[in-house]
Amino acid sequence: MTSIVAKQNGRFQVRWELPNGAEGVRRRGSKTFETKLDAEIFCSFVHPDAHRRVADVDFEKGMLSWIDYRLAAGLINAKTAERQMNIANNFGRAIGDKKLILLKSDDLTKAQVTFKKIGAAAGRPFAARTSRQHFAVGKKFCAFLAKAGMIAGNPFDAIDVPKALIERVVAPQEDRVETLLELAGASLSCGGLLWLIIVLISQTGLRRGEALALRWGDLDSGAGCLLIHRALMQTRASVTEKKPKTEAGHRKVALADWLVALLQAHRDAQTALRRAAGLAAGADDYVFGDAEGAPLFPNRVSGMVAYLKRRAGWPKRAKGLHGLRHRFATLLCRSALPISDIAKVLGHADASFTLRTYVHADEEVVPTAGLIPTPRITGAPSAAAKPGAGKAGVVTPGSRTRGTGTPGAAKTRAVKAAAGRTGAGKAGAELPPAAALARAQDTIRTPTPRRTLR
Repeated sequence: MTSIVAKQNGRFQVRWELPNGAEGVRRRGSKTFETKLDAEIFCSFVHPDAHRRVADVDFEKGMLSWIDYRLAAGLINAKTAERQMNIANNFGRAIGDKKLILLKSDDLTKAQVTFKKIGAAAGRPFAARTSRQHFAVGKKFCAFLAKAGMIAGNPFDAIDVPKALIERVVAPQEDRVETLLELAGASLSCGGLLWLIIVLISQTGLRRGEALALRWGDLDSGAGCLLIHRALMQTRASVTEKKPKTEAGHRKVALADWLVALLQAHRDAQTALRRAAGLAAGADDYVFGDAEGAPLFPNRVSGMVAYLKRRAGWPKRAKGLHGLRHRFATLLCRSALPISDIAKVLGHADASFTLRTYVHADEEVVPTAGLIPTPRITGAPSAAAKPGAGKAGVVTPGSRTRGTGTPGAAKTRAVKAAAGRTGAGKAGAELPPAAALARAQDTIRTPTPRRTLR
């Protein structure tokens, strides 16, 4: 039996019963944690039947229990839990039923080779990025066990995971976006709503799940804005709603007048179709719903956009709907909108992340000519300089000049003196003539090389 006791110092102590010792002496184990959540997670890993910890079970079972509790505690969503459960299953196939307390770094090194075999058998070899994701989740699990004192150390610390070459997403060009809209307008997939979905995301920068989770109650036609406070998430089981990706995702997004009119026309057409089918229409209906009012599957929408963008000739690094979000941020930045405002519109908590990840330069040469004021150039060297005088401003090792300062400083004084005699030192005056520059260069003597003592 286990229990959690709150201490006076604000910590939480977990107590569990142990088998009686010699002469029937009662024994009890205990461990103190900083937060109640850590104590509850620790309790979930204690076996009440054998009074053993999770270190005595194999890696896969322990990791699945850890994921189940994190899902029940609301630390991860269902989609993340599903992905991490697949990772736990792959670890179980790679490591086997080896106990956590006996797990070593050599076992994890062999697991990397097994991962490649698992991917090859499925016809899709593991990429370096996939392996990094597997080991990142496993390392986080073992780090929790090591922090709680269930295992001696983290075996993942001694593993060199292959580096993943992450391709940077690029924003699509304007002509490619227009071609995509033409193809989407002629497509009847997703109930003929694909064109409107692309238009809305390209004009607002919404995430895919945020756009597909919109209901008519979120549209304020009078103020011309959208209220974003939910998103769609697709798993193998179903499509469910969740909170936005971050706290900054709760926001209002402004709409252009023509986009409000376009959405209102779509609502009128949708209401007429639903009433003709004998269905009620209201503010809780999805903006992008099927004939029965159910939301569209996000993966299906992304699949159709990916097919159309290949036909439109988009580059591989220009992602589909997410690439439109990058394009939206890039155009806002070019319009001189402050980066803090752009991050707020996109739902980012960190403006530096927006600038670093979502703002892109053109693939071609950036047109910077004419943006910098042209300086007033005076005292430029003439092509009629005296031959043999050497290159202006070049200092050779061991060289000396008459007077104080460097050769460059001596030449500057000579040019100023010559310019003063010709009137070229005044503001706006013409450049000094070649004769003045020649006289100035005559004042700079070429140093005589020293004799080497024998």
